[in-house]
Amino acid sequence: MKLRQKLAAVIAAMMVASSVPVVTSAATNNSLSSATIVTKENSSFDNSLLSPSITIKSDRFNASEVFYLDLENAKWMDGIDVDTDADGVVDYVGLTDMKSGSPAAWTQTGVKMERISDTSVKVTIDGTVADLTLQLPLLTKNIKGDAKVILSTMNSGSTVSNGEWVFATTTNKVSTVTVGSPKAITREGAIADITFKEAYKGSIPADGAAKDKFALVELEDSNFQFQLGNPADTSTYNMTTGVDGKVNGFSPASSGTTGKYKKYTLTNVEFGYGFTGATATIDVYAREDGSAMYVELYSSKPSDSLGTIVLKEMKIKSKDKNPAKGEVKVSISGHVEEVNDKVVAQVTSHGTSLTIKDDKAVDIVAGREETVEFTLSEVVEDSLSQGRYVTFKLENAYFADEVGNNKAQTLSALKAAITSMQHKKGNTATEETTAMLLNSIEEAVVEDGKIIGFEMKVPQNDELKL
Repeated sequence: MKLRQKLAAVIAAMMVASSVPVVTSAATNNSLSSATIVTKENSSFDNSLLSPSITIKSDRFNASEVFYLDLENAKWMDGIDVDTDADGVVDYVGLTDMKSGSPAAWTQTGVKMERISDTSVKVTIDGTVADLTLQLPLLTKNIKGDAKVILSTMNSGSTVSNGEWVFATTTNKVSTVTVGSPKAITREGAIADITFKEAYKGSIPADGAAKDKFALVELEDSNFQFQLGNPADTSTYNMTTGVDGKVNGFSPASSGTTGKYKKYTLTNVEFGYGFTGATATIDVYAREDGSAMYVELYSSKPSDSLGTIVLKEMKIKSKDKNPAKGEVKVSISGHVEEVNDKVVAQVTSHGTSLTIKDDKAVDIVAGREETVEFTLSEVVEDSLSQGRYVTFKLENAYFADEVGNNKAQTLSALKAAITSMQHKKGNTATEETTAMLLNSIEEAVVEDGKIIGFEMKVPQNDELKL
């Protein structure tokens, strides 16, 4: 009986204990007002309407809530006034001139922000706070690297949740770089588009600013070179460099000397987004061998948001008349994000067949002349694409005698030896005459005083008959 009484007493005590209300903390929903902002080193956020901020949402706050906002890789501004209009919307209004020893505090109804050090702010929420969504501006300076804000409550009963955010990151590059899809070429052709996008608004010089930011675009295949048209002027140029060792300008070579670069003005340029409406030209300074060029990053119009510059339809050409199949790559460096081994073009495969009329060899007696008809046809599509070079060579025979080391007269003698040239596309002859097609022959091949062949540039596609 006594045991039952003791058990009953314990159960009753447990029931009483379980009836006591339990106080729990309600977690807030905290967030950064924007994605991480990219900016230059040592920059600052001194405009509360444009700065990042911490948003804190809650169903309720404790009567006296305290938490801290600590910074890494940044410092708090000296002071800020925060005010609330009659409409209840929080308006942040400018910096105050705070001197050493004066109260370092931001104020809005029911919220107090006290700057207790360069890197720490104490936030106090009292019972008069009316708005359950708080927005606290991160008015900061001396930003370097990844700037982080850490919210710490230091109180187990707080209704505010801890958290941390990288609100800004710095870069010494003025733009990111993207390369479009590679384009198919034969000996020459256009490469993929190259896009420069501002790393942060205003990173690329504009509207009268110094033209001192450059991107070096370099072809990794030494057999190819840029085809940029005619130079912008007759001068040659040398580069100048800044304290960082990077190119910051080009100037004409001094009188009596020759510079290493020529200036060109590109017109296949697209200015987009924040640069929309800018003059669609850009200057580049190319090496004499055409293997690389420095792109002067500049916009005639300042950006109102991140701007882009797209180099379009840039042409390259191989030094080899019939380059091997494979990839053409570029590397890009300078004041921009560095990229390497980016494929901008694909040299396509090709194949041709050479046949004699009726597949029957022509008997030629030594010292006699005979007419031989042969046809060069595509085996792989586009092998005889417009602009490709074709070399014909005879063995144990020749077209005509070389004319006294005179290339022009030798070429004329060669063309005179070809009685007919026909160009067919599919089974249909094109409109080119023999004379027109002969003009596609650019050079005679000579050995031991005899013209044994020629090099010609294909006018169109499919088939040549001689």
